Amino acid sequence: MYKTVTHRSSSRRQTRFATAILLASLVVTVGAHEIPHDVSIVAHVAPQPDGVHVLVRAPFEAMRDIELPLEGPGYLRFGADLDAALIDAAELWIAGGLTLSAGGRSLGDPDIRATRISLPSDRSFDSFDAATAHFETTGIASELLWHQALFETHLVYPANAEIGTIELVPAWAHLGVRTRTAVTFALEDGSVRRVSFEGDPGTVAADPAVTTVAAQFLALGTNVFFASWDHVLLVVCLVVALGGVVVIIRSVVALLGGFALSLGGFSLAVDPGPLWMAVFVSAAVAVSLVIVCCMNVFALRERGATKDRPDRSKVAYVAGLLQGYVVAQALAAEWAFAGDHPGFAYFAFLSGFVIWSAIFAVVVSAVTGVLRSRRLPGSSDRAVVVIVSVLIAHTAWHWLLSRADILIASDRTWLSIAFGLQWTTFGLVAVLVFFALRFALDRWMVVD
Repeated sequence: MYKTVTHRSSSRRQTRFATAILLASLVVTVGAHEIPHDVSIVAHVAPQPDGVHVLVRAPFEAMRDIELPLEGPGYLRFGADLDAALIDAAELWIAGGLTLSAGGRSLGDPDIRATRISLPSDRSFDSFDAATAHFETTGIASELLWHQALFETHLVYPANAEIGTIELVPAWAHLGVRTRTAVTFALEDGSVRRVSFEGDPGTVAADPAVTTVAAQFLALGTNVFFASWDHVLLVVCLVVALGGVVVIIRSVVALLGGFALSLGGFSLAVDPGPLWMAVFVSAAVAVSLVIVCCMNVFALRERGATKDRPDRSKVAYVAGLLQGYVVAQALAAEWAFAGDHPGFAYFAFLSGFVIWSAIFAVVVSAVTGVLRSRRLPGSSDRAVVVIVSVLIAHTAWHWLLSRADILIASDRTWLSIAFGLQWTTFGLVAVLVFFALRFALDRWMVVD
């Protein structure tokens, strides 16, 4: 066992942390092979009578710029020199990249209660109690290569009895090219909350407030809208081809209705399945975009629609379902940040996405109206529709080809029967929702 109790000054720790970041950036430039590509970190956070305990496990190869006592081909030489190196690594790379607060108050610098090395096969970090007991066991007696070892740190942040909501700001992304972290919060009521993320997520709260969740996911919905080019271009295709305000609203409502149903279903209820399904569905999104463009160019109409009453609600609804699934798959890890408020998170995200979709549809409609009013003599209103649709179809076709290549190269595992039943149930619900939505649109928004 390698154990110590210490407390470093804040200025010295921050200086060393900043120096480490600078050295890490230099290493990326000079020798990127020294930075591990995939780094997985496991952390447990639990309030105790003497403060907030944080147990962290990370690959030892991610602890760079530390002088290690080695022998032979790279075996660790256990002893006082290694103990001192472990303290430096804990202070520089673990504690130096973590800020903890409770009840809105910073807890300052932690005590490094213990450090140790473990075998890669060790499973003691599956729970907080097992990890705490692991620090009391004896050290490794066998030879161990330094880059195969796991590095573990026990930090204690000083706090009084009234701790309040615990929030941490991890900054460990620089430990690897791709750094993934799994944090388990042991709450005061005995419940456990698990959060996983990639890179540096900002503030992670053990039990976030409703207002915090709403603001976070409202901003997330806005960001996702501006990053969803499939959705943006589909809105453009729908708006430029449909002249009347009521017709535009019907199609955009159908699109957003399908998106909302699919996002909620696959985020909160239905298993979205393996990752290759997201690639497959994203390719289907590109296909739907090409279909809408072809309908615009060749003046094709859905069944039941007429020249005087154009409609795109069916294809818009299906496209919305596909887009909602892709977004749900991409945001699978984000819902853990909602804590006990997944419903508020969903509606806040959807509000941000829908609001910007509506604003964008109004802007595109206004621009299209200006272009039609200023068309060249002898040209028709369809010139704008054809030109825009051809350009978007060309882009969507390239998206389709690239996504098909990714799908072909991916490892496609077989789907389970339970998974198929879930998707079948969702499909039936989607059909019922579509007819209910069409009934409401036909009742309240009739085209003259």
